[in-house]
Amino acid sequence: MHNAVFVGYDEKNNPAFALEYGIKDTPYKHEAAGSFTSVGWKQIQDHASDIIIFDSPMNALAYLSIDTEASVIASKDITTLYNMVKYYQENNDKYEFMKDVKNITYILENSPKSDLVVNRIKETATDERFRSMKQVEPDELKRTYIQSMNANSEFQYTVSEEDYDEVEYKDIRKFIDDMDEMTGQLQDQQNKDERAME
Repeated sequence: MHNAVFVGYDEKNNPAFALEYGIKDTPYKHEAAGSFTSVGWKQIQDHASDIIIFDSPMNALAYLSIDTEASVIASKDITTLYNMVKYYQENNDKYEFMKDVKNITYILENSPKSDLVVNRIKETATDERFRSMKQVEPDELKRTYIQSMNANSEFQYTVSEEDYDEVEYKDIRKFIDDMDEMTGQLQDQQNKDERAME
């Protein structure tokens, strides 16, 4: 659990991009020499009609921790996001999964830089699916998290949206960490109440 390596594959399913993250103590990020970053990193379900775009593989992986059936594409970082989207627009006929995609949404870090990149993508898009892509709203993120927790029977009670009113979305990894922390507090309170009743 000290690092993670993400490998992106081209249209012939050959490795074309690799990125290593250090996720313990001192975080770091190394890109393999010669990486073709425009392919990014993706996990696509068979015949997926919806895909979500992220600005890093780590953020996409964080989201997949609460929605394992999602289809995601992630750029190396926000600076390569535009080129990745451009690449998939220009080469969508080479990727079988793009034929099934109807809707494209995105989850990016909330920042002026992200807004600029999204605006540029929409203004220059040659594919209507990218021109009309929308941001996944915080309330939808909360619902996805809650549905995942309840479906996995993690708790002795059903959690609701109201339980998480104070959790805000800034970065998807921090968002999930905050949701986990709030869930732990709710569980602790539930256990305390049950002991008091005994």
